[in-house]
Amino acid sequence: MVDPGSRRYSEIDTVTVEDDGKSRSVIKLSGTHLINQEKHLVPFSLRIYFYHQHPFIRYVHTFIVDESISEYLRIKGIGTNFISTLKGEPYNRQIRVATEDGWYNEASQLLLTRRYNRNNAEYQQQINGQTVYKNASNEKLIDQAEKNAVWNHYQLVQQNESHYQLVKSTGRTNKLFRQLPVRLP
Repeated sequence: MVDPGSRRYSEIDTVTVEDDGKSRSVIKLSGTHLINQEKHLVPFSLRIYFYHQHPFIRYVHTFIVDESISEYLRIKGIGTNFISTLKGEPYNRQIRVATEDGWYNEASQLLLTRRYNRNNAEYQQQINGQTVYKNASNEKLIDQAEKNAVWNHYQLVQQNESHYQLVKSTGRTNKLFRQLPVRLP
């Protein structure tokens, strides 16, 4: 929510385990988004899905906006912030974003250089989300690619109801580079 000059918080009223099965667990958080740390404005529920032997989570954030709120409040965007420390070589650290049409996948450090831009099997492995192991046959490629930028700060920004944009940064400056405009059908 955008409310210039005020702090934005959410107040969680209840936390419920909705499903605690062998293959999936679901936690539901219910509460209200606040303005000025006191005015209850928009009720919400947030469901977080955890799946057995899957390295990802799914969440569904539902807002309840009625007519009395929509008369004086305009929601311009929704944001969620995740902080994660990834381990391993930068070229094996993956950012993945699920969309209705598939996955956007990118490594923090690409194994693509001017010298190695054709028939690069390691780059194909990398963009498919597979781990690349350094060995005698790819040592020169990886040594060259380790000079590439390490992208370690990503933001997925919802600009309106049918458009998202992925921006990224190396973390050395506060500048974010526009990467991927995505229009939804």
